[in-house]
Amino acid sequence: MKKWNVFLWLMLFVKGAFSQGIAPFSFRFDATIPVKLSANGNNLKNAWAGGNNAPQFSSINLNSDEIPDLIVFDRSGDKLLTYLATGNNAEFIYDPFYESFFPDLNDWVLAKDYNGDGLNDLFTSTSSGIAVYKNTQLVAGNPQFELVNSLIYSDYGNSQLNLFVSRADLPAIDDVDGDGDLDILTFYILGTCMEYHKNLSIELYSNRDSLIFEESSDNWGNFTENGTTNSITINDSCDRAGFSGFRHSGSAQLARDIDHDGDADLLLGDVSYPELLTLINQPVNENDVIVDFPNNYPVAYNNFNIEVFPAPFQVDADNDGDVDLIIAPNTETQSINFGRTAKMYPTISTAFDFTGPEVPFLTDQQIDVGRAAYPALGDLDNDGDLDLVIGNYGEFESSGLIGIDGNYRGALHLFENVGNASAPSFVLRNNNLGNLRSLNLKNLAPTLVDISGDGKLDIVFGTLFGTIYYLRSTSGAFTFENVTDVFDAIPPINYVSPTFYDINNDDKKDLIVGGKPGNIAYYLNLGTQNNPVFSGTSDNAFWGGAETVNENISNFGYSCPQVFKKFDELYLFSGSEDGKLFLWNINADSINAPFQLIDSTFSNIDLGTYSAPAFGDLNNDGFIDMMIGNKRGGLSFYKGLEPNSINHNSTEIQLTIYPNPANNSAFVKSNVAIENINITDLSGKLIQQIKINNSSNYYQIDTPTLTNGFYLIQVNTNNGFVTKKLIVQHK
Repeated sequence: MKKWNVFLWLMLFVKGAFSQGIAPFSFRFDATIPVKLSANGNNLKNAWAGGNNAPQFSSINLNSDEIPDLIVFDRSGDKLLTYLATGNNAEFIYDPFYESFFPDLNDWVLAKDYNGDGLNDLFTSTSSGIAVYKNTQLVAGNPQFELVNSLIYSDYGNSQLNLFVSRADLPAIDDVDGDGDLDILTFYILGTCMEYHKNLSIELYSNRDSLIFEESSDNWGNFTENGTTNSITINDSCDRAGFSGFRHSGSAQLARDIDHDGDADLLLGDVSYPELLTLINQPVNENDVIVDFPNNYPVAYNNFNIEVFPAPFQVDADNDGDVDLIIAPNTETQSINFGRTAKMYPTISTAFDFTGPEVPFLTDQQIDVGRAAYPALGDLDNDGDLDLVIGNYGEFESSGLIGIDGNYRGALHLFENVGNASAPSFVLRNNNLGNLRSLNLKNLAPTLVDISGDGKLDIVFGTLFGTIYYLRSTSGAFTFENVTDVFDAIPPINYVSPTFYDINNDDKKDLIVGGKPGNIAYYLNLGTQNNPVFSGTSDNAFWGGAETVNENISNFGYSCPQVFKKFDELYLFSGSEDGKLFLWNINADSINAPFQLIDSTFSNIDLGTYSAPAFGDLNNDGFIDMMIGNKRGGLSFYKGLEPNSINHNSTEIQLTIYPNPANNSAFVKSNVAIENINITDLSGKLIQQIKINNSSNYYQIDTPTLTNGFYLIQVNTNNGFVTKKLIVQHK
């Protein structure tokens, strides 16, 4: 009877899977396609990392080796990215495998070892304060974290209150008093004065295990920051009782003994200002006091700056054993492209930190077009391979005036495929295709389509306020002229994102649009194949009932639709505001029938907010590939693979799992090297991910933590993947 129950369970799972629809698509992140920013330039080392707007940098060990790796948390979309250190060549290579092991994080993240176990823990923003996750990574294991403090409190003298840190700020978390535990410096809730919250762990317990704070000073450093500028007044008592000034909307600080004199100095950045101020501490009667900048201190300390709101971070960026300074913008709304986001100042002196020459750090090695990225693929030069066009919301242009906001100008960026149909390779040819930046447009979402029927792909793109533009290809390669009257009748939808497909099979390209509301509409082509005409009324304003709204975030969806056919089935993909990918099956026989939702979190891909997908077979292997843009202004590439299903098998991969059923352990053996192993239950819930770092074709899975039952073991290799069932049956 027990065997029959198991059999019925499996049958129900398979039946349920098919009733929801099985996607004939499977993708895996791939970083092997070369990208250059100029014909004679070097390949970008992390081209497909996805860009950065407001990155925050911390050292942490990801793969349990002896070399510190790197996490980069970006305020823009609250996205955490993981980079592996490569050792002596002092490089960090993006590897998204480790991202799924981190908890959901918001606004800011700093990795610091608070309990002295050698593992950096996570301090992050929570409601009006700080939350802490302890790093519980096992030896030779993947990262794992445990929430140990959902909100840090501090003794303010009269009562225990949450240790306040504004969401827009970045606190200084370091051993300020030199006793071995981590203290916190942060601005008073109304700004101007800096609070020092002393950690009492050493005093109370003679160890670093605890996070018990008291406000030791309400005016640390004896200085104040101006309420409307970033100027500093030293020897100021900070009279809170008489204070009624304006509170800054953002400050970022780093505490470190940069002059090696035994006390904590301060680096301070402020919203709307480019300078990172160096504040030197020279204690008086054991009280920390910020003083005038000493004449004998490095000139470099006066030159730390970035275009807007610099935030300081300390990591060993060049793997020489010394901590270096990284500065980057701390605001997501003023985004800068192509490597100007983060700067490094290495430590080269034994007397002072951070005195080395300024060099770009990490962000210059990826595709980044500014704020938001909208990719489109097509053979623009008719040479048999797919070229890449990327639109953006815009690149930030500073006004140059304090208190005056800058501007964004959207543009189209052309990356020519200089490889071939089987081995793509991209080079940036034009960062202002069609000279669109002069039009002062924003949020350019392109699609490539032959509108005129002359055999050459044109460019159609949507904009922030809903106007759709048409760039018609002309006689020269990659040359276009603006045609303004084709889409005038289409009513504007903010953040409009157009695409085309022959919906009614009349050999004419119909217009499909998404946008801020989150629904998807279509307009039938009332003209001809070579002279399209679209009415001012959509033929279906809520096509198939599809929408991408996540009400936990907002009432909008920011849909970015793509339609294509696979195995005689019609599918609709869409990006969304929260970054998840939606997939529907369209009934080709009744195009206005409700769509069948296959997945609203396709493949659990999470690249940050405002996802925008594009599709095409870039390597001519018969499987569709996917590029995804995001709010950070970069792209991620996912190689198409054979579709994943419960019955999947590969003739190229021979896999054995034994013993099966398993009690304490099961051995996985393959005829090819294993990259990683995913363990899921029969509902598809991910139980465990295992990365194989030594290119072995053999691995032992420990099963004591798995309950009795059936599991799916997906083994991923360079040749693809294979999935087999494992039964766990503890004796």
